[in-house]
Amino acid sequence: MSIIGGHGIFHPDWDTMKLVLEQSIKSELSSLRDYVDQRLNAIDQRIDELHAQVSGGGKTGPAIYTELILENLSDESLAHYQQHNWYGSGNFPQIIHRRMSAEIKHEADSGTGCSKGGVAYTIRDNIRWIVAWSNMKDKENKVYIDVIETDGSIDWDVYGSLLDTSKPKPNAVNKYWNRAVASIDPSSVTPLMKATLAAAIR
Repeated sequence: MSIIGGHGIFHPDWDTMKLVLEQSIKSELSSLRDYVDQRLNAIDQRIDELHAQVSGGGKTGPAIYTELILENLSDESLAHYQQHNWYGSGNFPQIIHRRMSAEIKHEADSGTGCSKGGVAYTIRDNIRWIVAWSNMKDKENKVYIDVIETDGSIDWDVYGSLLDTSKPKPNAVNKYWNRAVASIDPSSVTPLMKATLAAAIR
């Protein structure tokens, strides 16, 4: 604020007011985005419940394969970091370029009738995007996603346990300015699993 002469006339500091207004808008948008995510997740969960009621429960029979789509909508090219196969196998690209996607067929293990695996890609520095999926014989298909900061090996035992208690449409992940979502057909023996890394919000 400034004063003109000795009459006490105040003039606003427009730069400060603009900064305060921008910060307020960003905060409100962030809260709104979180609320929308929560509502969408609740709707997805209800749809899954209704689907299970109509279809009479989970799938029947062994897995044949899992069709994977890894969609990179970020401004970074993703570099392959690590992968793990509990059951089955698939070939993952070394690079997923920005604004591009990769399609991988993860073949089920013929002996167990299961396709269960995980893959990690580097977003930047030591920030990794992790996607794990489960297409097990006579069990509902599931997917788990995460964004972590690590220079070491991924603890796939931990993610195997998290995957077992996950959902066909897990909650969105927001970490290190990165947002990730995923879904998988819960009852198909050849399900489509799609995981998306969105553009960073800064």
